[in-house]
Amino acid sequence: MDSSYIYDSELLYECFNVRKSYNGIHIYNSENVVDSAFCDSVQNCQNCFLCTNLSGKKYHFMNEELSKEEYKKRVAEIQGYILQQKVLERFHKLRAKKTVKYSNIVNSEGCTGDFIRNSKNCIDCYDINDSEDCRYVHVGVQAKNLLDCSNMYINPEFSYQVMGVIGTNNIHFCFYVFHSSEVWYSEHCHHSSNLFGCVGLKNKKYCILNKQYTKEEYEKLREKIIKHMKKTGEWGEFFPTSISPFVYNETLASEYFPFSEEEATKRGYQWRNDDEKACLSQAYEISDCISDVSDTITSEILACESCKRNYRIIEPELKFYRDMNIPIPHKCPDCRHNDRMMLRNPRKLWERNCMKCTKKIASTYAPERPEKVYCEECYLKEVY
Repeated sequence: MDSSYIYDSELLYECFNVRKSYNGIHIYNSENVVDSAFCDSVQNCQNCFLCTNLSGKKYHFMNEELSKEEYKKRVAEIQGYILQQKVLERFHKLRAKKTVKYSNIVNSEGCTGDFIRNSKNCIDCYDINDSEDCRYVHVGVQAKNLLDCSNMYINPEFSYQVMGVIGTNNIHFCFYVFHSSEVWYSEHCHHSSNLFGCVGLKNKKYCILNKQYTKEEYEKLREKIIKHMKKTGEWGEFFPTSISPFVYNETLASEYFPFSEEEATKRGYQWRNDDEKACLSQAYEISDCISDVSDTITSEILACESCKRNYRIIEPELKFYRDMNIPIPHKCPDCRHNDRMMLRNPRKLWERNCMKCTKKIASTYAPERPEKVYCEECYLKEVY
């Protein structure tokens, strides 16, 4: 619930970039963690609270080892929304002081960027797994030979300026194309090949603007269109912003490249402001502890303490909060999501030096950040 980038895990709340973990609250950048809360960069740990950079530990509170009884007593004292918010504030202060690895790159060779695993020669890439020979790719799984692409899944190969595909080969300037090859300037086409300027086709070949041609006709007309596009300056460019059906501040782009309304409109993007009349004030008082919240909350209209937009609590959500002993959130789902996205570094690299051995590193941590940023060798020595 309210978690992002979670793999092979269960019963997590407000967690971020977590693998193979169970029963956690506010766990970040961690793996194999059980029955813990407010932890960052911990591995193979159980029953840890307010901890960072731990490996193979149990019953630790603020990185201090306690007896099982003392640990449970101290954790049990932290109940209710107000107290947990104070703990969360304390947790973020701890995180700002901790030692960090220059980037989240694991079992990879010749890679730069962030959140890269089991990959080779992926330069300026982010959220890449089991991939090789890519550059400027944001989110890729088993990708090869890609340039300037985003959200590329399950063996996409030899593509440029593409977004949101599965199992493709040699496609360019496309989005949402699945299991297809030799496709240009098309969208939402599946199990097809040799398409140009097509939308919504399935099991088709040699089509231009959704019209069927013979192979010879297709190749001749395609070259004619490309020649024209080169004259107009359209060739080699992705679809223009002017035809986007989405406003900028309601897209994922705004999470990684946040612009003000003035900046966005200056770049030609659309923008939408909330209708203040649509936000109702909250009359219902949320109980501090989940044990004091009645079933009637599911019929109440709540107002986000941050953006003032309204949101609801549904029955399965309430059950989850009760099972996990979590207080009712005071922010709407969108603001909670935005808070999690703030945990990520920007998709940008800075050239800097390891703060221990002075080795040159390319890091997503800006030089003015408060964290101690180490190269991989120095980080491993420090943590393990």
